[in-house]
Amino acid sequence: MYQEDQEQYFVVCVNNQDYPASLEVKKIYQFIPDEQATHHQMIRVIDESKY
Repeated sequence: MYQEDQEQYFVVCVNNQDYPASLEVKKIYQFIPDEQATHHQMIRVIDESKY
C-alpha cells in the first residue's frame, strides 16, 4: 500500500487513447507504485477522480 512518507514520483501523459475520459495528454499525474499494475505492464496514477 502507498505510504505518505515515501518519495513521490510524477509522470506525463503522452497518449490517452484507451482512457480519454480519465487522462489528459501533456498533464502531469502522481505515480503510485503498484505491483499488480506492473505485472500487466501498466502504471497507477492519481487522476482527477482521486481513485
